[in-house]
Amino acid sequence: MMPLKKRQRQTLVCSNCKRRKSRCDRGKPACGNCIRLGNRETCHYFISPSEKGGDGGDSPGESAGSNGALERWQFVRAHSCGRVDLTAGRTVVFGKRSAVYVAGVLSTDAVRYRDLYLELLSVFSHAAIKKTVSQLHAQAQVGAQEASLPNSVKRVIRMEDEGMLQESSPYILAKHKKVHQSLVDGFAQSRYEGRQQFADVEEAAKQHLVERYIFLQKVLPAFKKHVLPLIPIYDERMLCVTVEQLYDDYQKRGKFSAKNGDLITVATILLITRLVYLAIRFDKCSVVNVKYNRILELDTEPYAALAYELLPRDKLLRKVTLPQLQCLILLRFHNWCSPMDGDGESLQYSNVLMGTIYACCKEIGASWLSFKEPDKYDFAKARGSNSRFTMAFAEMEPGEVDSANESVVKLYQQIWAVVLHWDRNVSMLTGLEPIIGTSMKPAAMSSYNNWYADMISLDYLKWQLLTRINEDPSEVNLEEVKPIISEIRQRLGQFTSESELAFEQELILQLVELSILHAAFIGPTSNVSAAEHRKNYQELLERIIHLSGIFITYFHDPPTTNHQYGRFYTNKIVEVAMYRVYQILTGLILRISSACQDQSLKPTLMKFYKNLCSLYFNELGYDYYQVFKRLFEAKVKYKILEQTANPVFIMLRYLFAEIQSGNMESMKSQELIGLIYGEYKKMGGELNLDMMDLWNHIVPTQCDHNIGLNSLFTTEIFPTDQYSDYNLFVSFYDYASNKLTEDTNQAAEKSIAHNPSTSIHDLCKGGASPHFDLLEGILDPLDFMTYLDSIPGET
Repeated sequence: MMPLKKRQRQTLVCSNCKRRKSRCDRGKPACGNCIRLGNRETCHYFISPSEKGGDGGDSPGESAGSNGALERWQFVRAHSCGRVDLTAGRTVVFGKRSAVYVAGVLSTDAVRYRDLYLELLSVFSHAAIKKTVSQLHAQAQVGAQEASLPNSVKRVIRMEDEGMLQESSPYILAKHKKVHQSLVDGFAQSRYEGRQQFADVEEAAKQHLVERYIFLQKVLPAFKKHVLPLIPIYDERMLCVTVEQLYDDYQKRGKFSAKNGDLITVATILLITRLVYLAIRFDKCSVVNVKYNRILELDTEPYAALAYELLPRDKLLRKVTLPQLQCLILLRFHNWCSPMDGDGESLQYSNVLMGTIYACCKEIGASWLSFKEPDKYDFAKARGSNSRFTMAFAEMEPGEVDSANESVVKLYQQIWAVVLHWDRNVSMLTGLEPIIGTSMKPAAMSSYNNWYADMISLDYLKWQLLTRINEDPSEVNLEEVKPIISEIRQRLGQFTSESELAFEQELILQLVELSILHAAFIGPTSNVSAAEHRKNYQELLERIIHLSGIFITYFHDPPTTNHQYGRFYTNKIVEVAMYRVYQILTGLILRISSACQDQSLKPTLMKFYKNLCSLYFNELGYDYYQVFKRLFEAKVKYKILEQTANPVFIMLRYLFAEIQSGNMESMKSQELIGLIYGEYKKMGGELNLDMMDLWNHIVPTQCDHNIGLNSLFTTEIFPTDQYSDYNLFVSFYDYASNKLTEDTNQAAEKSIAHNPSTSIHDLCKGGASPHFDLLEGILDPLDFMTYLDSIPGET
């Protein structure tokens, strides 16, 4: 009898639990047993010694993992075809002086840490900052007008002021000085008023309370027409009764009653007025609506800060009422729309407030229960003890109580729909797990006739999408995610609304797709074909072009005869989307500049990059503080990419010079730096070594797909000479950014042009240029502020 022929396939053995798994499962980073025990990070597979043999050749999987330098960055991130790793093998926690927050896997922060080219840029910034604090400190004196600005901005302002004295054209000088001073003064004043603390909160409330006539006759009608459809959390009659009662009581007593909830009503009035002011201010219609002039004359800057002070005075962290919850949601809405940094640079503050709002919803009973069993709600006990509910029923006849019950349940449902929609949107923007951990598929609610009620029927799809991403962000199955996104988009098409909310929802879906595609593109290429990698590369460029076209249409083609009072709301999602596209495009240009022999695409991308930055900063930089803060960062990045043939070479030159001089011992604890330095030692240490060979050994990059892609940019989508009169991006900080890059560019050109294989040892022996340390010192605004604001004697 012939012996059975054994299957000739290698067995992979886990290094932790010694369990085997078949080779067809090799794509999974860790075995199920190690995942269950929490040993994912140390789980690696090796070929059983009994099965090694033959000609001694390495298998494809073994050769990929045999190199210790690549094991951390490639093996852990490896995934089977059709799957993508959104985590880059780690969960990154960011921190600054006032906050610690985790980076969501779909956020713009994730774009930076997932791409090692951008991470090298970030590490380089950290190192440069530490070495330049003393130099910048010497230039930090500014006038009292800018005292409320961060120290990072003060120093750049000082450097820029020096450059103004050297301008040659009187017209350009006058124009630049006017714009420069106007922006600095405006943001300084806004930051001061937005962060001020009030010694006597009740006296401040009296001082800032909007006049009765202006609020009831001007503000409230505008709020109902332009703002309330975007956030339908109020019953119009209940709101009017509450506000009129406040003005009546204040006129009689001359003071506010805490027991009657007057302070919450004042906070509501202030936030409503502020939102209406923003809606009118950001309207791009060329026809001025004179009936709103009285509103624009109000100084609404301190209103949000005062609302923050008024809310906790009603024991908000211990108990809650319906008006308090509504006021919290208004505040959340304001933070999203605010030109200042209401939600934080990375939307990190939104989850804190959203968690409070969710807890308050559960406390008062506004939850999925209001949809499942609306007929079982009984507000009799609330009516008898709470004046807010009493107002809702005050004008009701005894037989109309049931109708009033229905109106309150309907209000509960609308509040829950708004909170649910905001929770899902923020989760899709950041990739963080949603706060509301359940979903359902309710019947259609045609009686509401608003966007949020329509979106309730889609929540189960959003929940499925977020669950697929958060179950295992390191191995997201694209075959499961893509159909869900397609179904959401298809269902959205059934709602013919062309409101600001529909525009925002579509843009969020496109950002989800963009982030997933970016992760697939920069992931390990050992398990994808060259054709698939080129397809991802081309699709990434096509999506960037497509989104840029949306941005151009949004800013340059609005109707000039119709008022658009919703732009104050949609500006924020456009800003988030543009910043993400900007970051991804920066990484693509870095790769082309440093890893591609074919540089034909770089000039095209640089032109596109400049136009995108010009659009971003000229349209949003005058009004939005976060955009203003990024202006210098973007200007320096642009000059590095434009004027330097190989930016990665310059960054490696700087980092290794610092390591050799002993100034970066603490930086070795960072994973990327430790990896680079360890591999440098393995490859010879002090011996002559081409730095780009070292980088390409650690981060193998496929970059041979540029041929033919110039055709994607043949159609010019950006208007020509749109900012010919004055381009904020081109003109602003021009002197300062030149000062930071001039010596480094000369050194880089000399090193690369005359000796492309310059050794690390030779570079370290060269003297540092006086401005080289400042090159990337302000690339990351958060880090720059962290270091500089800690200087003694600075405010």
